[in-house]
This record gives sequence, structure tokens and C-alpha cells, in this order.
Amino acid sequence: MRYILIILFCVSVVNVFGQDIHFSQMHTAPLYMNPANTGFFQGDYRITAIYRNQWATVTVPYSTFSSSIDFNFVSDENLVGLGFVAFSDRAGDSKFTTNMFSVSLSYDKALDMRRTLYLNGGMQIGYTNSYLDYTNLKFDENYLGAPLTETFVTNSYGYFDINWGGTFYYIPDRYNSFDIGVAGFHLNKPVQTFLGDPMAVIPAKYIIHAGGSFPTGYPYIVYPKIMYAIQYPHQELVFGAICKIRTEKQGSTTKSFYLGSMNRWNDAIFLISKMDINKFTINLVYDINYSTLNKASYYQGGPEIAIQYIGQIAHKPHHKIYCPEF
Repeated sequence: MRYILIILFCVSVVNVFGQDIHFSQMHTAPLYMNPANTGFFQGDYRITAIYRNQWATVTVPYSTFSSSIDFNFVSDENLVGLGFVAFSDRAGDSKFTTNMFSVSLSYDKALDMRRTLYLNGGMQIGYTNSYLDYTNLKFDENYLGAPLTETFVTNSYGYFDINWGGTFYYIPDRYNSFDIGVAGFHLNKPVQTFLGDPMAVIPAKYIIHAGGSFPTGYPYIVYPKIMYAIQYPHQELVFGAICKIRTEKQGSTTKSFYLGSMNRWNDAIFLISKMDINKFTINLVYDINYSTLNKASYYQGGPEIAIQYIGQIAHKPHHKIYCPEF
């Protein structure tokens, strides 16, 4: 019985190299990637929604939806960020469902008078609840014709979580930037168990990420990205770039178009298209799976879509900050 449940938990991370949920474009989920990203953008509030559907050709699709909203407030020459992020993830025949809600708080310190150097720190506190539906699961007794004698302690479990992150930014102007950050998750060592086992501690996850923007001649700008995550014993390395290829202006409407690709090492290549329409951003991604699972997946990973809106509040004091694009 214990081994069957362990398999149920692990099946969602085989070939993904991590125990937490993930998105192909982690930079489109800035609060989920690093709490220090909270509130650091050119605007007053930012609303983001992401949907991912994975492994539809292999099994019951793994569906993930995440949304967030964050704000920034002027504090002297610096910024304070406040944000809220939630996600819901469902996987497999057991309908293994994970729901999370967290609150993020950050402080963005300008290191020079021109506000081109920033050191940001952020904390995140959240609550996660997981649920299993045993009714669709099959055990040895079902195949032998005997009545089911398995007993379960619970099919729902929740825990509190503490996360932390820090980033450094160099932003000399609106076109050039460089950033590097580190974040730690599950730092309070929460327990997640359906068997009443107090030793079932969720391993801490650590992320190192870097990126930048580099003009190559109007209107072309290249945005390289790299991220490394480890949640013992699993690892994930993602790297690649997206390039702005065209900008169109029609009256009061401005549109920018981007294309790119990234690679999740030993797992998938994903193709990226992005479009900015004034304050709206739409990201479309599709994973092409090349891991050993491709015999079952037929190289199909799954689609991912993200929509973001950055708005301003009238009569609110502002600092002019050339925040990097995520």
C-alpha cells in the first residue's frame, strides 16, 4: 500500500525533475519564481494568469492554473511590493489536487542616485492543501476479485509554507538590463502526508536565475534567460532566449511581437511567441518533449498560455524605473 501511494506522488515529477509544479516560462510567473520580484515593474499593479495542460497524449492531462496580483508603493527613493499568488494543480487518475494561496512582501532598495542598481528582498507566506480521490485507483485485490481491505488515514492534507528570495538588478536605461536572483522555498520544512507520517517532510527547493535585455538594432532586442532549480534529489535547468522582432503603431495602439525558444535540459524544447498590446501581454508556449517519455508522448508535452496586464493608478506618486521585462 505504501509503495502505491509513493508512486502516485512521484508520477507527477518523473521527467520533470522537480517535486513542485512548474511552468515552462517561469518569468511569466514572477511571484512564483522569486518573492523578491513582487512589485518590481513599471506600473502600479500587475495582474497575471497562467494555464498549462501537460501529457494529454500519455495519461489524464495534468492541468495547472495560476493567478497573481501585485502592487508597488513608493518609499523614499525605494519601492515596497505587496502581492498575492494562487495556483490549482490536478494530476492523474487519482485527481491529485494541490491548491495554494500565498502573500508576498518585498523591499526594493536603490543603490545609486540614478536608480540603475537595485537590491531586492522578499518574503512569502502561504498555505497549501492537497487532496486525493481514491475511488478511481486500482489495487491488487481488485484484480484478484477479493474485496478491498485497504484503509486510508486521510485524503486531504494542508500545511503552511515560508519562502524567501533576493535579486540584484542593473538597469542603465529602458533597453539594457541584467538581473540575477536566488530564492528558497519550503524553508520551514513543512510535512505533507496522507499516511500520518510526521517524517514526510517536503524538501527545500532552491532557484538561481538570471536574465537580461540587449538591443541588437531597432526594434530588435534579445532577452536571454537561464534558471536552475534543485529540490533534492531532483534538478531542473532551463535556458534560452526570446527576441523582439517587430513593433507596430496604429493610432493610440502599440503592438510588439516576439519569438523565441528555450530548453529544459533532458526533457523538452519549448517554442515561445509573445505579443504586447499596450499594457496587455499574451504569451503562448508549446513543449516538444524529447526525453525517454517521447515513446508515449509522441514528442508532445503540452501548451501553456499566460496573460498579463500592468496598470496605473491616477494621482499616485511614481518613480521612473526601467524595470526589466519578465
